[in-house]
Amino acid sequence: MTKFSVRLGIVSKIITVACFIIMSFALIKLTQVLLEGGFNIVYLSLIILLLISIVSPVFTMPVSIYALDDRLLLKKLLGSKTIFYSDIIVAERFFPKSDIRIFGSGGYGGFFGIFSNPRIGRYTALVGDYKEAVLIQVAIAGGYKSYVVSCRNYDEFIMLVNNNRDIRTILSATTTTANNYQNGNQ
Repeated sequence: MTKFSVRLGIVSKIITVACFIIMSFALIKLTQVLLEGGFNIVYLSLIILLLISIVSPVFTMPVSIYALDDRLLLKKLLGSKTIFYSDIIVAERFFPKSDIRIFGSGGYGGFFGIFSNPRIGRYTALVGDYKEAVLIQVAIAGGYKSYVVSCRNYDEFIMLVNNNRDIRTILSATTTTANNYQNGNQ
């Protein structure tokens, strides 16, 4: 098992700190208004919404990637995503160009959610720093699904994924050929 850490880039750090300060200030002011003016459902709703906005990215931001024997494990603080090497079509460097965020975070706690790119279409992002981004395309019924992840030592990560993918492909083809030969289907 190999662990690859995800680090936030300078853009994510600036956005995270700025958003946290602004939302915390708004939360404090709304709480003061609520306490001074008595119960008000609108202020209470805004306070709850701000709390969720401050805390939720912390739990969904990318933390690390584990390269296990047969799969990748993309870890978030809460939950993870599994990608099997045998399903991977390609793993290569990714350079964003005119990407559009459809749903998710555009820098607060990293870049995660659903994005769109002119070259690859829609993709799921779990990125701390786009300077270390890697595109992973996975075979699914009727096409492929794209993931963009980032990690330290991304060159080593790409090499490891491609080597494991190639080994799985060779083993799968060898097993299929052997089974066909045993069943008389040459």
